[in-house]
Amino acid sequence: MEAFRQWAVSLIIAGISGTVISLLSPRGSMEKTLRAVIGIFIVSAVVSPLSELAEKDSILPAFAYENIRVSTDDRLGEYILEMCEDTVGRVISETAREHGIKKFGVDADMHTDEYNCIIIHRICITIPSGEAAKRHELSSDLEKKLGVPVTVNSE
Repeated sequence: MEAFRQWAVSLIIAGISGTVISLLSPRGSMEKTLRAVIGIFIVSAVVSPLSELAEKDSILPAFAYENIRVSTDDRLGEYILEMCEDTVGRVISETAREHGIKKFGVDADMHTDEYNCIIIHRICITIPSGEAAKRHELSSDLEKKLGVPVTVNSE
């Protein structure tokens, strides 16, 4: 709140200073130039707190994290990974259903790198031993749909 008060006071001082300078200056050919300079001075007083926003959270303390600082990139990476896992799970469920497999387990190892690119290390699916004849077909269909190697094992 203190930062807002300081900003308001600086605006008032800039306005008063600009008014006094324009009243004391002589009229003539320099009048337009002086008005432009005063306008730039007042605009700089209005915009000056924006530079502080980039450096610290003193102007908007309600949005500042006090104890936990999580970068936007980390949250974005987590969100991307979560969406990828959901999509992979949905594709696996639909494909397994197409092959008549109702019960299966999925073990997927994936993460995002520092550029938020998804890296899939492995996808392994476990199906009941009674469905073992469908392993190869299920694996090839999933590899076509997902674009990554998929291992299908039976219990």
